[in-house]
Amino acid sequence: MISRRTLLAAPLLVPAMARAQATFPAEVTDLLGRRVAIPAAPRRILLGDGFQLLTLSLLHPDPVSMLAGWAGNLRNLDAGLHDGFRHRFPALDRLPVIGSAEAALALGPDLVIFSAWQASSAETQAILAALEKAGVPVVFIDFFLQPLRNTKVSLRLLGQLLGRQEQAEAFITFIAGNMAGVTTGMAGAPPGPTVLLHAHAGRWACCWSAGSGGVGEYLSLLGARNIGAPLFPGPAGGALNLEYVITADPEVYIATGRPMAGAAGGISIGPGVAAGTVQADLRRVIAAPGLDGLAAIRTGRVHALWNFFSDSPLGIVALLALAGWLRPDRFSTAAAGKAFDEINASFAALPFEGTFFADLKWA
Repeated sequence: MISRRTLLAAPLLVPAMARAQATFPAEVTDLLGRRVAIPAAPRRILLGDGFQLLTLSLLHPDPVSMLAGWAGNLRNLDAGLHDGFRHRFPALDRLPVIGSAEAALALGPDLVIFSAWQASSAETQAILAALEKAGVPVVFIDFFLQPLRNTKVSLRLLGQLLGRQEQAEAFITFIAGNMAGVTTGMAGAPPGPTVLLHAHAGRWACCWSAGSGGVGEYLSLLGARNIGAPLFPGPAGGALNLEYVITADPEVYIATGRPMAGAAGGISIGPGVAAGTVQADLRRVIAAPGLDGLAAIRTGRVHALWNFFSDSPLGIVALLALAGWLRPDRFSTAAAGKAFDEINASFAALPFEGTFFADLKWA
């Protein structure tokens, strides 16, 4: 049988734009609106955000082969995903970790990629100034701040820069098809339930909530009433006090976590995590005083989500899971599992294995 991956690579089956090969020198516009000159096809790329290795792995069968160095935040924040990449691509262990402008320049990069959320930090600005002074092209992409608007644009930009236009267009088509199902299903929908999207649940005092931006855009698209949105207009969210949460009494509770977070009081979920571990951690977190009496807990509308669906094109899977939880009369969470299976079969250089979203099982 011909696999869908093979079909996606066939030139006659993709749009003319996708078939066109990138030509250099080129000038591109990044996700901060900066015009950036790219003198030649990049061969020595630095990742200023290590999580973007995940994005590159959806476009390239060996993403590590394109890199001259990367930031260390993936290793620090999601050891499960980092270990998966190490085992699949052993060269990652030899890849230099960059922490300063001097270290970055010493690697002789011909392109540096940052995430847009990093742009406001003094550290990023200092590195950016040094790179630009040395004539090294720097681009910013975005899957976190405004995912509904910027995911497609960022993928298309990466496809051009990496010479992977066909793969980028295929993933854009995949996202568009799933998005169309959501928007069609939401036609004429009444206002949805109130919801607390509790980021890194259990690791800090209650409760760090999603704001109106970032993953909060998904909640808005689904018509849910995010109790954190009125207080936090940006994507980063912020801390709600327990009294506010109790008064808001959300109808749906969604916690986020990451691998090995259970050891710090949070919820272990994501690459390499067993379903039973997620269940045990989620039960412990919602037993906390105050949370245990919420309407969502009383009625069993309790769920968990891998925190790092954000800042990558995998956000479409999170949207489909949220749709099933928030609008069960219109959507099924089976769509999220189906989408993940398709990503593993057709796009992922490193298949995603583990538990990435879960409903609390009370039995």
